Amino acid sequence: MTLFTIKWFLGILTIALLTASISISGRSARGSLRQLTLKWNLLFFLAAACLISLINIQTHQQQFETSTHQLEQELRANANEQVKQRALFIQELIEHEINQSRFELRQQLSTIVNQATSTSAHLYNQYHAILSKKELKSLIIESLSSTLYNDGRSYLFAIQLDGTALLLSPQTGRQEINVLHFRDEEGVFFVQEMIELVNTHGEGFITYQIKKP
Repeated sequence: MTLFTIKWFLGILTIALLTASISISGRSARGSLRQLTLKWNLLFFLAAACLISLINIQTHQQQFETSTHQLEQELRANANEQVKQRALFIQELIEHEINQSRFELRQQLSTIVNQATSTSAHLYNQYHAILSKKELKSLIIESLSSTLYNDGRSYLFAIQLDGTALLLSPQTGRQEINVLHFRDEEGVFFVQEMIELVNTHGEGFITYQIKKP
């Protein structure tokens, strides 16, 4: 019950009591004292009953509003928690897909590099006694230059441990240049990291960001 309704109810009750009081006072001359006392007592009990009812209504209304407010807060908190859990689930799903894609890509790269190594070893064993070192290197590089994967968007490259590139992208051709100074988009000397990885572990993976030529 609002404050306006309470004031309105009290105003009506006051008017009713004043009217009843005037009526009782007007008839007091014709009635006995006992009857007058009884009427005043009834009027008092009526007023008390109305006031108690009003207080009870107001109390229940306040309790209802408090319960409603608490329920709204609980529902809002539950909704926020559900949104949070959903967001965490989506984040974990995305991370899982990224990790799975990274794992599959590394498996693919391992297979391609192993195949290239096997091809190079086969050519070396077959021709090292016939061809010169320069000719044999040219034959191996030539056989690897046409290897493409990832729907033709990716290619093999070969770099010596001194940083000399024997094979880069198909667009750049076979230009033997030193690439030790090459950096990725974050300023990392990724070729130096490759050489260090090979010297330390013999094989492995590194991550770098560059634009394909």
